[in-house]
Amino acid sequence: MSTARRRRTPAPTRASARRGRRGVVRQRPLRTHWLLLTALLLTLTGALALQGYTQHSFDDRPDQAATPTAADAVPAAVRDGGPVIDTAGPQPRSAAPGPGTVALTFDDGPDPTWTPQILDVLRKEGVHATFFVVGTQAAAHPDLIRRIVAEGHQIGVHTFTHTDLGPAPAWRRSLELRETQLALAGSAGVTSSLLRPPYSSSADALDDREWDAVQQAGRSGYLTVLTTQDSEDWQRPGIPQILKALDDRPGGPGQVMLMHDAGGDRSQTVAALKTLLPELTSRGLRFATVSQAVGLSDPVRQAGTADRLQGTALIWILRSGNWVLTVLGWLLWAAGAISVLRAVAVLVAARRHRRLRRRPWGPPVTEPVSVIVPAYNESAGIEAALRSLLASDHPVELIVVDDGSTDGTADLVESLGLPYTRVIRQENAGKPAALNTGIAAARAELLVMVDGDTVFEPDAVRHLVQPCGHPAGRARTAQAKVMKPPAPRGRLENKNYVVGINKD
Repeated sequence: MSTARRRRTPAPTRASARRGRRGVVRQRPLRTHWLLLTALLLTLTGALALQGYTQHSFDDRPDQAATPTAADAVPAAVRDGGPVIDTAGPQPRSAAPGPGTVALTFDDGPDPTWTPQILDVLRKEGVHATFFVVGTQAAAHPDLIRRIVAEGHQIGVHTFTHTDLGPAPAWRRSLELRETQLALAGSAGVTSSLLRPPYSSSADALDDREWDAVQQAGRSGYLTVLTTQDSEDWQRPGIPQILKALDDRPGGPGQVMLMHDAGGDRSQTVAALKTLLPELTSRGLRFATVSQAVGLSDPVRQAGTADRLQGTALIWILRSGNWVLTVLGWLLWAAGAISVLRAVAVLVAARRHRRLRRRPWGPPVTEPVSVIVPAYNESAGIEAALRSLLASDHPVELIVVDDGSTDGTADLVESLGLPYTRVIRQENAGKPAALNTGIAAARAELLVMVDGDTVFEPDAVRHLVQPCGHPAGRARTAQAKVMKPPAPRGRLENKNYVVGINKD
């Protein structure tokens, strides 16, 4: 990088000497900035990884894309039994609601738009239901979890990220259930032993992998709740189709009805519910939670202190990750907008520059120039730099300020016996201090400051100082380029120079 400017700085003062001493500190920075950078990168990486997991982005297949397997391992008693399955004991057991009883269940929530509307309908009709919640949704909307519990509804687990438990490994299944329990504990201070695996349906549709997941959950104390009637409201088939799918007759077996309070537009679900509840009630059917419908004790328990603390921490970690990604998103938008504005500005400036290049800067500048070369351990390339400067077609004097070199740079320059060249030695104080020393010793009014490894073309100095002939011209910078750059280091260094010039 090379710069030229008219001299304004007098001899160095005590203040400038102090600035030089501070330059020494800048040359030997503390390593805390690397620790801070590492911490920021680790935090960002963790936030991105956590968000990727919670957004179900790590699976290598779409949801519910696994190929069904055989059902040889599923006991006949389970396939032909009720929708509530207990595999905690030596023999699996199942249960179903009694005749005339309906356990209304909702999956995939809570959702800030649709869950409150569904709760309003249930409260108006005096109906209690069971909500199988997704852990990430529970952590994002803890107020809705608290409302569900406060209004007497039952809470169940629908995994943390709505992943298919059948093909998932055992550790992933455990993680999904445990994290959901923590989300419930942090949201409302409760835990639940009810589980509905995502993408499940009725008991007779279980395959071997799903049965293995049900058994693993049973060993961890979970009751698996499947369905007997699926509204298929997630397909938005229309209110009449939803009502038809949930149609029931008095005197028939009890049902576990499946609807959804999240996962998309649930306006049809809300509208169908307003019709369904009064209609089924008028037929003499009784609505109950899952545990009430099959005669079990309440599966929802108060969470322990440890679970509450861990759950609260989990919620705050997820929120922090969301905030980080939100900030990153806005920064990316801002960077994109700035890039577009910069491109427009460059185009406008380029057209203006093209026009101005046809105009002279002013009267030709012919006054001599003091070239200041701060040098620290530049013995390898300083001779070529100085000889190229002395070959300039503009009158120059060279001032080499040796900034405490340990490789004999000053001795080398003095041994060359170059004309119009002076060498000033000083203790190492940093490049700014070396430049100030050279400025103080300069005889010319025009100053050019260059690095000790820069090789000049013969007309470079003349071109560099010509803008100083303009009435408003005070300083100018020029771009340095790597001569015959080897790949890829040289190209990267060239890009570094270009970026530096653009910043200036």
